[in-house]
Amino acid sequence: MVAVCTGVLAGAAAGLVLFVLGERSQMEFVEGESISIILEKREYMTGEPIHMKIVNSGSVPLTVPNGDDGLKVTQLDGIIIHADLMKTADLEPGGVILVTWDQKKESGEAVMYGTYRITAQAVGTDDKIVGNSITVNILK
Repeated sequence: MVAVCTGVLAGAAAGLVLFVLGERSQMEFVEGESISIILEKREYMTGEPIHMKIVNSGSVPLTVPNGDDGLKVTQLDGIIIHADLMKTADLEPGGVILVTWDQKKESGEAVMYGTYRITAQAVGTDDKIVGNSITVNILK
């Protein structure tokens, strides 16, 4: 009985720690090159538009290219689902680009429920590439 109670308490404590760590801010301003992706939430129903902000969270201007060199959605195994979400854009420090993904592949076909990775990359000073990614869950 003691082992069961200990297991229940340890599980609850571990769950609380993981919950608190999972609620970290999606953005942090830094010196130099940095790009962040801000989502309204992490879980969406199938077909629900996913609105995101791409933010230059650094101190130098960035250029976000179009195609899979800029903003893309992939499966967790790296297969590209959609890579033509935006045109090339210049972002000053603190600048924001608003983008919506309609949960469709480049072919126009709806994606299945599951977990997807959204990745943003940009080019900074001296052609340095900086990137960030975040996962999003699509529910049935």
